[in-house]
Amino acid sequence: MSAPIPFESTGLNGLHGRKGMDTSLVIRAQQGDEEAFASLAVACGDGLHAVAHRILRDIDLAEDATQQALLAIWRDLPQLRDPARFKAWSYRLLVRACYAEGRRTRRWTPTLRLLPTDKSAAWCPDGAAPGARRPLRRHQPLPRRRPRPPRRRPSRAPFRRRDR
Repeated sequence: MSAPIPFESTGLNGLHGRKGMDTSLVIRAQQGDEEAFASLAVACGDGLHAVAHRILRDIDLAEDATQQALLAIWRDLPQLRDPARFKAWSYRLLVRACYAEGRRTRRWTPTLRLLPTDKSAAWCPDGAAPGARRPLRRHQPLPRRRPRPPRRRPSRAPFRRRDR
């Protein structure tokens, strides 16, 4: 009787096992096999996009960063020394692409909102408007606060033993 064949769970397209990506597919892609790279891109593309979306918090920017990362993966794949580390290496390239995309399209939005003006409650420099505070001038000291009363500790009652 021969030894039993160990069962390995496979994920999307049979590429994910317990140890990560199929290294033979990565080696084929390193040698220039476009079909092998397409299989790798399909297998890890959704995960890359999900991480990019978490980093950038924008779907369009995440798609751009994922595409840039896939191009960088294809371009730099021959320099990958350990095919078993393909997944970690590709995520590192994705994070770099996300940072570059974030720098490229940094959008600063003001956090100020313009409120509608009411001419009757408009602020006047002399503080005459109802509810308006008089602005402090440079030579005026800040108003003093009343000192806090000292904290009082609650009195401690002596420990009383109940009669048995």
